[in-house]
Amino acid sequence: MLSPFMNSLGDRNPQLLRELKSRLHGRGIVTAATLSVIAQLLLLAFFRSTVESSPWEFCSVVAEGSSRWDACRENDQVVWELIDWSLWWQAILVTMNWAFPIILTGIGMYMLLSDLQKEEQRGTLNFLRLSPRSSSSIFLGKLLGIPVLVYLGIGLALPLHLFAAFSAKAPLGFMASYYLLLGLDALLFFSLAIVIGLLASRSAKEQGNAFFSGGVTLALPLLTSVFLVPYHLMARQFTVWHGFPEFIFSRNWGLGIADESAGQWFGLSFAEQPLATHGVQLLFLAVAIFWLWKILQRAYR
Repeated sequence: MLSPFMNSLGDRNPQLLRELKSRLHGRGIVTAATLSVIAQLLLLAFFRSTVESSPWEFCSVVAEGSSRWDACRENDQVVWELIDWSLWWQAILVTMNWAFPIILTGIGMYMLLSDLQKEEQRGTLNFLRLSPRSSSSIFLGKLLGIPVLVYLGIGLALPLHLFAAFSAKAPLGFMASYYLLLGLDALLFFSLAIVIGLLASRSAKEQGNAFFSGGVTLALPLLTSVFLVPYHLMARQFTVWHGFPEFIFSRNWGLGIADESAGQWFGLSFAEQPLATHGVQLLFLAVAIFWLWKILQRAYR
């Protein structure tokens, strides 16, 4: 059953089939799956230890006349019956909501830039330019195929993410919005990476300086994942996710942000008009991606 599917995929996008064949081998799959499972176990173990060291953070009640530190603790032991597990899962959900875009963008951009640099050095990118396939088809295959192991690792973490969202009582609309914008952000930043990678490779070739292209390969994913991705999440906290601060920030900080921010933009209330706010966000992303692909096609040729 796999062979007809692969043949059909090769007919539709040979570049995607090429990338998948070179990366979906036993060692790569096992490594990605193992790292994903280990990361999830470490995350659960960390928050389990947090309950034992600071149970007051997840305590459902605070005894009258006692300090916050004494909440849910008796004889230096955690009173597990008083732990609010929905708050515990909420903390895990917040952590994963930040980790997914940072990991996906940082590692994915690095893999795309590194592959592009190798293609330029070997000269195989010139053979692709002679291909009758369109540049859009070629780079779509690269966007889907090169970070496939990153997609696999995040995909294996989705069950835990969804279970944490269910346990934390996260609204279905918020989760749908999160996944949609996560995919569009990845497309935006990956397209930006390829455009800058092509321009950097051309500049490095003209100047005879291979270190410049290598520096871009390292610096661009780092700067994007450290600065641009967190900025995107924080900006959306005040716009499309204005009504759900506790699922992006910690409980206390998030609720404080929701109270202090007016949630208004040119008279548009983000909390009262979520569909309109999402429409503006999707329009912005669509325009940005459209022009990046126009620049990409021109830079590639």
